[in-house]
Amino acid sequence: MPRKPGPAPQPVARLTSVPHRSKAELAARAAAKPLDAGPPLSHEPPAHLQDEAARASYRFLVASAPADLLRHADTALVTQAAILHARMLADAGGMTATMHQHLTRLLSLLGMCPTDRAKLSLPAAPEDKPVDRLAFLGPIK
Repeated sequence: MPRKPGPAPQPVARLTSVPHRSKAELAARAAAKPLDAGPPLSHEPPAHLQDEAARASYRFLVASAPADLLRHADTALVTQAAILHARMLADAGGMTATMHQHLTRLLSLLGMCPTDRAKLSLPAAPEDKPVDRLAFLGPIK
């Protein structure tokens, strides 16, 4: 009968094992507040974004994001996503696979994919006053 392997040597165990956290460490991590990332992101695109299609995509992405999620610190990511989104809408066949992957990754980072939204814990919106988040786009023609 073959002998069972013994425990891994200590240096190997440190490299390959998951660190054990105490309940106090886990509770402290859950209670930690995220860093302040600035004011909420404006629906108006940055001035350097000149392409009108990219500006429209920027407005669409900001309006489509979960409420109170995007902050000023996310401006660069949203701008990159808007440029790629506009390009995809204009000519999806002209985009490379890498561009599609980059857009998907950006949307994922911004919480715009179902699996990523499930990981978010956002404060509940007040129910007393419904808000039309797309009103700034104007009436549908």
